[in-house]
Amino acid sequence: MKVLWITNSILPELAKALKIKHAPFEGWLIFLSNQLAINGIDLTIATTKKNVEPFFFKGKNIKYYLLNSKKKKGVYDKSLEPQWKDIINQVKPDIIHLQGSENSHALALINTHPNEKYLLSIQGLISVYARYYKAGLSNKDILKNLTLRFLLRGDSIFSEQKEFYKRGELIEKKYFRKINNFLGRTAWDKAHTKYLNRNSNYFHCGEILRPSFYTEEAWSFNNCEEYSIFLSQGNYPLKGFHQVLKAVALIKNDFPKIKIYFAGRDTLLLNKTFKKRIRQKNYSKYLSKLIKDLQLSDNVKYLGMLNESEMISAYKKANVFICPSSIENSPNSLAEAQILGVPCISSNVGGVSDMIEDKETGLLYRFEEFEELAEHISYIFTNSSKALSIAKKGREAALKRHDKTTITNDLLKIYKSI
Repeated sequence: MKVLWITNSILPELAKALKIKHAPFEGWLIFLSNQLAINGIDLTIATTKKNVEPFFFKGKNIKYYLLNSKKKKGVYDKSLEPQWKDIINQVKPDIIHLQGSENSHALALINTHPNEKYLLSIQGLISVYARYYKAGLSNKDILKNLTLRFLLRGDSIFSEQKEFYKRGELIEKKYFRKINNFLGRTAWDKAHTKYLNRNSNYFHCGEILRPSFYTEEAWSFNNCEEYSIFLSQGNYPLKGFHQVLKAVALIKNDFPKIKIYFAGRDTLLLNKTFKKRIRQKNYSKYLSKLIKDLQLSDNVKYLGMLNESEMISAYKKANVFICPSSIENSPNSLAEAQILGVPCISSNVGGVSDMIEDKETGLLYRFEEFEELAEHISYIFTNSSKALSIAKKGREAALKRHDKTTITNDLLKIYKSI
């Protein structure tokens, strides 16, 4: 069977051929693509990059195409249409599998080849995420922390939320109108799929994680940094970093050594240079002020963009992992923390309840209730036996949920049924 994947980013094998650094995004696709390739699938992966020479590369088991885009991935690009035609003529796929609905580059493919068999994997749903983008921040909070960037570019949390709504209407909902086959993994994304496309065929399939997470030794209480918290990112409001700060401020006196470590794109929290301040975003300024007001400057540390092995180290060093988002489908960071056996706390949003059984495989709280989050953090810090039990059960559940053989076989069956 010939399968064409459309991805949002350049996967490692292609990045190496292009002699560029692989960005640590869509890592879950790496293992899955290799699993399919060694199980009889003739797999081709295509993606786009702005202002590049089109590129073809034949890897060990997978073929790759890089298309030249003239516009950013959130804007329809007509120049991709003839490039997609060439690729379809060469690949002649039985199925075209789209990895996510938030970017526009595959719309040019669907418009030129509407009769192909398509399958769309739901990652997040940007049209729904837009509702939760401000994550409880008041208009006053936002207006008080506008930056020079706003004066120069009109860039603020308001404009970012508006962009989510726009992309949801002009991009994501078009996919749901044009495609009938969808791949999801939570009750939350199943419900939204039903109402975005009444004629949809919904297939449930788990998600394979990045390779090293399956072989890594489990988290140990004895090897972690006591009273430490790890967040995988915190660069925009939806990710809920501000709620963690509010919670930590409530218990700081109880745990004077408490530390919050966060990774991901630079929020510019700690950089004082004028050049960085010019680039500072609205949310970053809000966080900076909140950290100062709550007297948490010595309790917050930015780790930068981490690769796979660095992420594993950060997870395992933490006393607790927190996923504090205002909305998620099934966050990969939570899955990775669980499969490593790290005690996990998460806001009870979106599809998270499909991943955590409260008080058994993790602790859940209502996003708005940072006081409840503070209690959960305190509970993990002061109840090592229960923390270990949660960690162990969370790991067992994650290993079963993300079993690579089961997921590969399920996806192969779905491809055949389509």
